[in-house]
Amino acid sequence: MDKLVKTLGINSVSKSQVSRMAADLDEHVEQFRHRPLDAAGGRSRS
Repeated sequence: MDKLVKTLGINSVSKSQVSRMAADLDEHVEQFRHRPLDAAGGRSRS
């Protein structure tokens, strides 16, 4: 995780910050996974 945050310009991160970031990412992934598939911007798979 340290390597990842350094690429973002952050020098250090605490365990609690990592935990909060992971929880936030989990929420975004969950929303993405359960999005309506017909909301693809009008694209069709013809």
